[in-house]
Amino acid sequence: MDTLKDRVISGYVHELDDLEFSTATYVTQAFPRHFHETYSISVVERGAGAVWCEGTNYTLPPNGVTMINPGQVHTGGITRRGTPMHYHVLYPSVRLIERLDLGARASPPAFRVPSLVDREAARRLSRMHRVLPDPSRSLERDELLVDALAYAFTASGTRAMLERGRGAEPAGIRRALDYLHAHATEPISLAALAHALDWTPAHLSRAFRKQVGMPPYAYLLQLRIAIGRRALAQGASIAAAALTAGFADQSHFTREFRRRTGTTPGAFQALVALGPTDVKSMQDGPVRS
Repeated sequence: MDTLKDRVISGYVHELDDLEFSTATYVTQAFPRHFHETYSISVVERGAGAVWCEGTNYTLPPNGVTMINPGQVHTGGITRRGTPMHYHVLYPSVRLIERLDLGARASPPAFRVPSLVDREAARRLSRMHRVLPDPSRSLERDELLVDALAYAFTASGTRAMLERGRGAEPAGIRRALDYLHAHATEPISLAALAHALDWTPAHLSRAFRKQVGMPPYAYLLQLRIAIGRRALAQGASIAAAALTAGFADQSHFTREFRRRTGTTPGAFQALVALGPTDVKSMQDGPVRS
């Protein structure tokens, strides 16, 4: 039995376009392949983590930083069960990054590499995380946020982001992605998706996995979780959010929500109900990799 448990402190800064941030100690949590609609920027302070992104596995020692673009498929979590990892993670939106005007040539910018070990980037990110929960330090918070993000984009190198993280795939896969986004809450079969592209189901499945990094059904589930998450944030009940997101039943929604976000829909609702910069400490808090 594990003597330590997964522990998370999470919060939102609503005036920064609902900027979500979390500090977590993970002992058991490992996330499957998934993506976010926002950037995901994390720093390991103690222990070690592991990330897969674009065909490469990365080990994250202390001062290890991950920089994931919106829509970029990746994993995350501990290196092995029982080996703790303590880290901070931040989820700035594309709109916030554009609003902050970080001086990047590309707009919106995209990270070139998903992971690096950079003591200075880690120091700036950790310092910024320490003031995020304190509304009395909002000016200092904003200055440290700009400083940390600008440094992270510089350390990684930047490029232009295509369609918020999408656009580098072959034309057929882009069409498949567009179809999934447009029909995310509807029943979709592999045969119907292949027919829309004039491909065979087997060819579509192989090409999608190779280019996107996950099968079409897993990608569709991720889209539905994002839709359900937004519905919960807007005050919908768990049952209503499940229906809105295209799930046949609440239990399936709850199970997939927990697997992909690290928390339950109910715990997530408790977090978003808090004030503008309140923070809540939870046993199984809503943190994403």
